Amino acid sequence: MTLLDELNSGQREAATALEGPVLILAGAGTGKTRAITYRIAHLIEQGVPGSAILAVTFTNKAAGQMKERVRDLLVRKGLAFDDPWIGTFHSFCAWLLRREASRLGLPRDFKIYDADDQNRRREARPRTAQHQGSGRAYPRTAGTHQLREKSCNDSLPGRQRRSEA
Repeated sequence: MTLLDELNSGQREAATALEGPVLILAGAGTGKTRAITYRIAHLIEQGVPGSAILAVTFTNKAAGQMKERVRDLLVRKGLAFDDPWIGTFHSFCAWLLRREASRLGLPRDFKIYDADDQNRRREARPRTAQHQGSGRAYPRTAGTHQLREKSCNDSLPGRQRRSEA
């Protein structure tokens, strides 16, 4: 009995697809994670190096569970884990941005702030600080998005600039 015998026909189809990416769209509890973890194990069993495999999900918890399941499947087959890259969309994008930071004109140690981080930093600034001569002590929250857009646009060639809304 092989690992693939434990899957239903739809899961088996996804798990045995060896060429290119696979997108699995299905409802809750239908075995998406199972199909993905079996596919990763099957790819490694077929000789694909773990370093050539990328699996992304939305939460750290899901990524951790996926890694654990793949490791368990490979151990059952007597294979080494070979460390495929399994993580969240956010962690993958942050890793990629840091890897390519110099090509993007960013320092490798750049910071990523979510809205809460931005608000905390704004509140921590001295009350006497003025926002670029506007007379206001701080930009409006909506203004921070415009500042980010302007910052992004200023670094892009003219043709690639985002249109101003």
